[in-house]
Amino acid sequence: MRITKLQIHNFLGLAFVKLTKIGKIVRVTGENGVGKSSILLAIKESLKSSGVKPTLIKTGEDTSEIMVELDNRIAIHRTITGTTNQVKVRVDGAPQKKPVAFLESLLGGLGLNPIEFFLAKPPQQRAMILKALPVKLSPKMLEDVVGESKVSIDLSRIDYDDHGLTILSGLQKHVYDLRHLTNQDVTRLKKSIEQDTADLPEGVDPKRWDGFNLDAAMANLEDAQRITSENLAKQDERSMLREGYANITAEIERLNGKLQKNTERGIELTAEIDAFEAPDVDAIKQEVLDHREHLSHAATLEAIERKRTDLTVRETEHRSLDWLHDKLNDDLPQRLIEKADIPIAGLKVTPDGIMVGETPLDQLSEAERIIFSTSLARALCGQAKFVCVDGFEAIVGKLRKKFEAEMEQDDIEYFIAEATPDDKLAVDGGTLSTEQEAS
Repeated sequence: MRITKLQIHNFLGLAFVKLTKIGKIVRVTGENGVGKSSILLAIKESLKSSGVKPTLIKTGEDTSEIMVELDNRIAIHRTITGTTNQVKVRVDGAPQKKPVAFLESLLGGLGLNPIEFFLAKPPQQRAMILKALPVKLSPKMLEDVVGESKVSIDLSRIDYDDHGLTILSGLQKHVYDLRHLTNQDVTRLKKSIEQDTADLPEGVDPKRWDGFNLDAAMANLEDAQRITSENLAKQDERSMLREGYANITAEIERLNGKLQKNTERGIELTAEIDAFEAPDVDAIKQEVLDHREHLSHAATLEAIERKRTDLTVRETEHRSLDWLHDKLNDDLPQRLIEKADIPIAGLKVTPDGIMVGETPLDQLSEAERIIFSTSLARALCGQAKFVCVDGFEAIVGKLRKKFEAEMEQDDIEYFIAEATPDDKLAVDGGTLSTEQEAS
């Protein structure tokens, strides 16, 4: 489906332009400002315009009109006013009830002017390609990749009717967020382990108190305290007996029997006191205190081990998320592009924009970008077998010859705008008229 006739009234700086006898390659030339790009824009607006655009109307006029005839007996008539933007389509003379939907069914994803793609920002270029490539992502493909990553992700809410690359972009953002949170956990656990380890006294031996019986130690402490207290009481009793011994001597006759008894008791007490071996109460107390301190250190050591185990799990999960993130960012989008069967060598669509091989599109030379954009428009033009190319003067030398040879050999109709020193608008590959015939 090619353009056979184009007529423009009061569009931008053009008062009247009529193109007939249009060939395969229509080259529109002239210096800047003569209306070359306006002709290309008029073709685009005639087919894809929407919304009120009074700025497209020539200054001083009220209405702009664009009429296009195609070789399959389709006629398009668009009228732009300050408040309306209407299109009428006839096929074999019969009007179409839904002209906008009819035109959309004819056109490819990128539209008719690759310079629009060329001038767009990387995110806009990516969106244009996504719209142009109706690729689908199968549940199995995504489940296989996520399963291989060993990362737990809920895929049940994904609408596989959405664009495949849109799904991957959303999932890639979700994985990026998960990876960020996991990385925060890894950092937090590492710092916590370092702090806990620094808080432990130097030389703490986690096995120092293995097998220690705290209950038995407490029982020993109680016994030691009891018998020590009893011994002190005995010493007090002996002192009291000695103190009263002098008084008893005065009454020795009367208290002779009692003296004998006290003497015997004193001997018994002396023997018991002499035989007494005092337990090391302070040592037992210290042992109990040391064990209690150990229990505190042991709890810290156990917490450190738990954190190290958790750290290992989170680091493993982080590596898995890294792997899955790379898959969603690079591998799967490229596989979907390849499935779309677009003959653009090295085309990659990433979340940030377009890559040609290993080079971002915006880092190519101006000529390379124009050629790439044109090739993409050519591959995606659908039934509308015509493409508009602006800024053709940027392509020179061998690159130009090669590209012109490609245009001669394919089945696409080209409308090319090229800046030249000529002060008037000229057309090669068609008949140009800028004077409206008298009615």
